[in-house]
Amino acid sequence: MWFRRRSRLTAIHGPWADFSGAEFAGPVSFKESVFSTGAVFDGSMFGSSAAFENAVMLCGSYFQSAVFTGPVSFCCAEFSGEAGASFTAATFERDADFRRARVGGPIDFHHARLLGNSADFSLCRFGGSLEFSGAHVDALADFDGARFFGPVRVEDATFETPPNLPGIQAPKAPDAGAAGERDRAD
Repeated sequence: MWFRRRSRLTAIHGPWADFSGAEFAGPVSFKESVFSTGAVFDGSMFGSSAAFENAVMLCGSYFQSAVFTGPVSFCCAEFSGEAGASFTAATFERDADFRRARVGGPIDFHHARLLGNSADFSLCRFGGSLEFSGAHVDALADFDGARFFGPVRVEDATFETPPNLPGIQAPKAPDAGAAGERDRAD
């Protein structure tokens, strides 16, 4: 599936909304969309901005290996149900805005790459686990005012700037100069 121009889609009901492998060349808006039986964007390419503000995904949402080349916003989105959301191996090349998102189940950024200037998770409500294991985060990850009702995992993740996760010591990305000095010392 290929969307060449600006696209705006709302109220997607029925069987899974399956956009697997879709290419969105222009800006795309799913603002206030309701995905009543889940949303699948696995392997999709977002070539410009993507807006999911106030979208409701009732039975799971899957963005595994999706690539966001422009800014993306999930501000005030709702990921309902026990399935939660998966951004496993997704790439965010620009800013990612998840402010005030509500997640009922687990949300997974396992091996995701957040490369923009910011990844804003402020005021989010995480009802299940939050998984960043193996993720690479160049963006400033902001969790101010976020509420966590499940475990937070950051094992093997690298953060350019340590995130403000309460009670979590997230690993910082290694300094390139320090790595070179260690190699020479051996």
